Amino acid sequence: MADRFRLGDPEELRRRRAPLDHPLRGVEHHHRVEHGGDKGRPGAIPGYLPDRLLDRVHQSKLAPPGIASVDRVKKANIGNPEFSWDESDPQGFRAGMARLGKLLGAEETGITVYELPPGEAVCPYHYEVGEEEWLLVLTGTPTLRTPDGEERLQPWDVACFPRGPQGAHAIRNETEGYARVLMFSSVILPTATVYPDSDKVGIWAGDPESTVLVRRSSNVDYYDGEA
Repeated sequence: MADRFRLGDPEELRRRRAPLDHPLRGVEHHHRVEHGGDKGRPGAIPGYLPDRLLDRVHQSKLAPPGIASVDRVKKANIGNPEFSWDESDPQGFRAGMARLGKLLGAEETGITVYELPPGEAVCPYHYEVGEEEWLLVLTGTPTLRTPDGEERLQPWDVACFPRGPQGAHAIRNETEGYARVLMFSSVILPTATVYPDSDKVGIWAGDPESTVLVRRSSNVDYYDGEA
């Protein structure tokens, strides 16, 4: 079963957000001796941390980043990704893909933006054995299928698909316009994917020679073929 939540409009959330207390308030009394006792700076706001304590607590954030660290961090814009299309995909599963995880050098997580033309789906109905997946609707109103049935989603809807049968899902665009969704997940190898509609199991071992996709009905005995 997928848990779903609507983020709402980001601008509206920013306008309505109430001021928050400083997350480090209350630490000041504990550090008064170390940072100058009860002496306060002119114009200081009572109850907030002195500058020297803030500098120490946030030292790593306040220090200017080195050139090497900037070069190692890559970025991409999900508002205008460059999609690739696999011509071998059958009708009904022809979605454009922008695999940002691979592009940005991620190793333990994956993120992909999908462009769904009318009548197309991200992939067949399935669930993951080893990975947890998330869905974020960017544009359009795609249909989400889960073990509980089907539901038309709206922009900024978020859904989480846990591991196992309860996280089975499929995302299809049944409208006349385009839809765009973002999927992100943990990346586990080796792992397995189960496709209930076709009774298939995919074993992804991390190398092509050991990766297999078979029907569950072809299951054999543990010692089958052994000498």
